[in-house]
Amino acid sequence: MKICMWNVRGANRNLFLSHAKEIGFNQNPDIFIFLETKADGSRARETMLALKFSDFRVVRPIGTRGGIWMFWKKTVDMVLFDAENTYFHSLFHFKNFGKEGLVTAMHAPSSSKEKHHHWNSIRSNLPPKNTPWLVLGDMNEITGQSEKMGGRPFRVNQGKDMLNFMDEAGLVDLGFNGSPFT
Repeated sequence: MKICMWNVRGANRNLFLSHAKEIGFNQNPDIFIFLETKADGSRARETMLALKFSDFRVVRPIGTRGGIWMFWKKTVDMVLFDAENTYFHSLFHFKNFGKEGLVTAMHAPSSSKEKHHHWNSIRSNLPPKNTPWLVLGDMNEITGQSEKMGGRPFRVNQGKDMLNFMDEAGLVDLGFNGSPFT
């Protein structure tokens, strides 16, 4: 089972679909999640069909901000889908894994007040402890000075809400591959 996530920063751009096809062909994911689509369900349906996925769900953008699409193939069955403005929870039954797993994708807000609400909202809706859970996305948060370059210095309480959420949920940061400052 393979999941790909891409922060596209606009799915209506001319080269979006050709890049999405290239990633889909090279990676062949069972689930493909697009963040910050800034686009509606009709563009999502068009993209899903072009990438040869079986079904999809959309978290609509708010004006010209946000938007999340999730596509999946017949190798997985969606059991449950619940969405908020900045994230979704989706419970899948993975046929080759033999059990269910929860996938949460988010494009967290960038303002401090909205971040506080976002992390507390997710923290108040944790899955049962024995549920396999993958949380991915653009957290729009840093937890130390080494995660930023330039600008104002890191403040100790800056990533506190996200770290509290991770601690309470028992999540571990798996790290990343690529440019550290995107």
